[in-house]
Amino acid sequence: MIKTLNGIKETVDFPINSTIRVYDNVQEDDYPLHWHTSLEIIMPIDNIYTVYCGEDVYVLNEGDIIFISPGVLHRLTSPDSGRRYIIIADLSQLDSMNEFKSLAALLYPVVHVTSGNSSKIHERLQRLIHGIAFEYESEALYHDTIIYSKLISIYSIIGRNYALAKIPQQESSLKQIENSQIFLSICNYINEHFHENITLEQVAAKAGFSKFYFSRIFKQYADISFYQYLNRKRIMHAASLLMEPDITVSEVARRSGFESISAFIRMFKIHKGCTPSEFKEMEAYGRNNPCT
Repeated sequence: MIKTLNGIKETVDFPINSTIRVYDNVQEDDYPLHWHTSLEIIMPIDNIYTVYCGEDVYVLNEGDIIFISPGVLHRLTSPDSGRRYIIIADLSQLDSMNEFKSLAALLYPVVHVTSGNSSKIHERLQRLIHGIAFEYESEALYHDTIIYSKLISIYSIIGRNYALAKIPQQESSLKQIENSQIFLSICNYINEHFHENITLEQVAAKAGFSKFYFSRIFKQYADISFYQYLNRKRIMHAASLLMEPDITVSEVARRSGFESISAFIRMFKIHKGCTPSEFKEMEAYGRNNPCT
């Protein structure tokens, strides 16, 4: 399945004039540690499939679905027999959608959907993935457009389910809508200004809340703190910049919103398990280290 692997960076072999590749995969081969700039979705049809992302291991049973964010290092192991759909899609053309960017940051690096942990949406997502595989195989007119519409539907379903799961049941419907809209607007603001020196107090004031109430609401909806979300966004951006061969670590730190190189290195190591220099070296030479 992997045709072009430079070190550990895979260049996805998309069809001509397309940014989607769907594999009806029955190979028994394992796939080594690698990353790519595209989203990867895997759903076993027959037998299990195992995905390794950093120190996390995901054993996918038949019908389970995993979403691996762009830029995430992972490897795959296969049983002696089996079948699974593997969908790889370039999502860069969706970056203009603020809701999508906010959700992508919340769902980074991996989302594992099963009938047990996501019973309300699991079957719907399965049908959409089967639909993507059918459209891809058909090669009918506008099949790429239909596939992207299904991908947007998938993210919309996950995002709505994610948001609703975080809303306290005692809140009125009007209050739920109001807080959800505020949370989304704040995520959009962070997505646009993460490279600047923004603070909790500043963003709380923008939302019209005290910093204490804002912190509680943000944690309730995001499941992480404001600064954890901000730093996640900065590190995601920094990792993409480090993949460029001619940019320095100090320049990456500056362009990602870190005031000091030491703060950048410390935060990068927390998120990626290695320093920015080690990550850059690994990307260039494919060395085996713990970066995720």
